[in-house]
Parts: sequence; structure tokens; C-alpha cells
Amino acid sequence: MKFRILSDIHLDVNADLPFSLQGDTSIFTLIAGDIAGIPKIREKWLNLQCQAGYKGIFVEGNHVVYKKEPLSLDEVYLDLQDKFPKDKDSLSFFENDYIILTENDERVLVIGCTFWTDFELDNNAGISGYYAERGMNDFHFKAIKTLPEEEYEGKAANRWNDGVRHMRWEDLVGFHTRSLQFIKDTMQNLDGQYDKVVIVTHHGPSAQSLDKQYVGSSLNAA
Repeated sequence: MKFRILSDIHLDVNADLPFSLQGDTSIFTLIAGDIAGIPKIREKWLNLQCQAGYKGIFVEGNHVVYKKEPLSLDEVYLDLQDKFPKDKDSLSFFENDYIILTENDERVLVIGCTFWTDFELDNNAGISGYYAERGMNDFHFKAIKTLPEEEYEGKAANRWNDGVRHMRWEDLVGFHTRSLQFIKDTMQNLDGQYDKVVIVTHHGPSAQSLDKQYVGSSLNAA
């Protein structure tokens, strides 16, 4: 089974470098996050690729929080799931989701999520989280809902507290833990129903993902 693999297109930053998928539309495409930080640009591009007949899955990256709207990360994920639902013949958004693809009697389990991080790369999450909050733009954006569900709708927009706060490193540990458990549970529950597994994440899952020039950086755990 063939896969087309790409990530970090950043169409908003690279506006002067127009990009579209090319080649065989029957090849399943795996996009590992950060298509664009601006929702309208991301959605327009995805819709154009779908109209051209491309199929596959995409996960989001950390730039999904680089937005002006006071929406929580969970709300953004739900909105993407609504606009790009799971469909093996189109481009689908995955956040803790999976699909089993079959070709020539080969069954491939594809799991997708942003994955984020537990900040434990250097075995000191507190210190790594401290440096991340002070050294990364991700934490300058609001992405975590603070009001209970019954108060959020209709009230938050009219208050000084818009119901969404800036991210903290501990929030990302929560998202990571949720995704890690989903991956483990999915592989275990579907055991025997697939021959191979492909896991698509935006964040690198190990120190082997690091470029040599960044060895020793205090931000690697992020």
C-alpha cells in the first residue's frame, strides 16, 4: 500500500509559494499537521484538494492555536471533525481517530492525532514546561475552556472572561495522555483486524526525531 506523506506546509506563512497535491489521486495521503494557522486558508486548501479527488487524513499541529478567535482547542477539533468527517474517499481530520485500509488483502490500521507532549524527554517535566511557556509562541494564545458548558454558550462572549484562557504546559500533557491511551487501546481492541499499523502525529515521538543542531536545547521536550 502506498502513502503520500507530508507536513508543515504552513500555507499562511508561505503564501508566496503556492502548493497543491500532485500525482496519483488513488494514493492515500497522510498530512502530519500545520497545513496553515489561519482556518480559512487551511479549509480552502483542503477543499480544493478534495475537489481534485485526493483522499487521506490530516492531523493538526501546534499552530492550530495560532488564532484570534476565543475558541478552545476542543472546539476547534470538533469543528474540523464536522467539516472534514471520516471518509476513506476524501480528506478527513483525525484527532484520536483511526481507519482500517485494505488493499490486495493487506490491512493497514491508520491512527492519527496531534499527540502534543508529556514534557518528559529530559525526565523533568516541570523544568521543561517552564522553559516551554517562556520560549514558545504556543502559550501566547487562548485555547483552553474555563467556563462550565452550561455557562459557556451565550454568556462568555459578553464577559471580560471570554471563557477561554491561555494554554499551560500541563494542558498539553493532558492532551498527550489522552492520545497515547487512545493509540494503545485502539491497537489492543483491534488486534487481529490489521496486518500493519501507521501512526500519524505532529509532535515527534522520540529523541530520534530531533535534528542534530537542536541537541541540548531546553525546548526539545516540547
